[in-house]
Amino acid sequence: MTVRRCGIWRRWRTPLIGIACLSAGCVSSSTTHELSVPPPPVELLGPIETRSANLPVEEIAIPSPLTLDQSLGIALQKHPELAAVSSLIQSAQGQVVQAGLYPNPLVGYRGDQVGSRGAPGGQQGPFISQELVTGGKLQVAQSAAMDAMTATQWQAITTRFNLEAKVRSAFYEVLTAQREVSENEAIVKIAEENLEASRKIEQAGRGSLPDVLRARVELESNKNRLIAARKRLEAAWPLLINAMGLTGVALVPVEGNLESTKPQYDLNSLQRQIAENHSEIKQLQASVAEAEKLLSRARLENVPNLDLQVQPLYDYTESVGQVSFEVGMKLPIWNKNQGNIQSAEAEHLRRIHELENTRLKLNERTIQAYQRYVTAREQAGKFEKDLIPQAKEALRLTKAAFESGDAKYDYTALLDAQRTLAQARLNYVQTLGEFWKATAEIKGLLQQIP
Repeated sequence: MTVRRCGIWRRWRTPLIGIACLSAGCVSSSTTHELSVPPPPVELLGPIETRSANLPVEEIAIPSPLTLDQSLGIALQKHPELAAVSSLIQSAQGQVVQAGLYPNPLVGYRGDQVGSRGAPGGQQGPFISQELVTGGKLQVAQSAAMDAMTATQWQAITTRFNLEAKVRSAFYEVLTAQREVSENEAIVKIAEENLEASRKIEQAGRGSLPDVLRARVELESNKNRLIAARKRLEAAWPLLINAMGLTGVALVPVEGNLESTKPQYDLNSLQRQIAENHSEIKQLQASVAEAEKLLSRARLENVPNLDLQVQPLYDYTESVGQVSFEVGMKLPIWNKNQGNIQSAEAEHLRRIHELENTRLKLNERTIQAYQRYVTAREQAGKFEKDLIPQAKEALRLTKAAFESGDAKYDYTALLDAQRTLAQARLNYVQTLGEFWKATAEIKGLLQQIP
């Protein structure tokens, strides 16, 4: 269509462009949309949201002794996994911006009938072409990108609490190993005292050489267990340092109380809270919402966009200014985006199934952690209330009878009583360690900030 007079174009250009834009659904890219799944609270994101992967984190001095809270704080500040997930969030934010941007116009210069006889200038002038996006495609695409960003934020929450659970478990492994070293050192000290006592008894004529030999064997066996306990501590420490995001840090003592007040959990309550609030569930819910909108976007592809081109030009033949404009669209006859729609439908269904599968996996993890927690709690209670007090009383009675010269309680009986108490205390420490590691996993599943 060509308008011969510039005045005609000036009169109709605003209504024509306005009608074209309205019919095309032309909207501002800054339009906001309600999220299908709310983003996580800021306090859960913590340092993740503000972390910059481009800036190096300053070196951190490891305090001595090292507490659990200090270990968690260092991990949140130092671990590169959190820097990586921070970059994912920034990338998703960029995708939200990009999804709402309008297509750029095409500008150029056109000349027709240039070099013709009588009027070599022909018809010349600049032109501008703009694709008008119809059907609200940009809004739907940007809304899908916002759901994807929300899913990434929930993924960051999962990363944070999984890391915290890993640090807790590693910390209690070190604390347990450290406590085992202390218990074995006490046992070795008692064994050394027993060897010295057996020598004096043998020299006084009230004992025998076999008693001395048994005491020496007992001492060497306890020393070997002490060496094994120290090796376990040396092996556990690098795992804790690694969980904190560090390497090559020399062993320092850790500070904690394995006998502190034990948290109480109920399986039904745990299952309900985790199924409703866990970040993996929220992440996949946002992912399902994104897939729904991507499916809608694929279906909207059948609504053709409009191509509007406007060209003011000068006709050298008639020495008059003109304006030419064109409006066109692609007709969805052969390509109706069938393949992409089918793919989007399948992806939507896959994410729904993945959500349900994740619920089952979280429930399985909850049950397994709770079973370990209950077993360790009951065993620790048995040691505290029955086994250790009984072993102490047995040692007291055996020692008193042995020192009084009772023939029924020889030196072997005394060693057995001491060995029983020492083993009970070691088993108790190991049980406490298992209890707190199971508790660490439960806290990670609950995703609660202390």
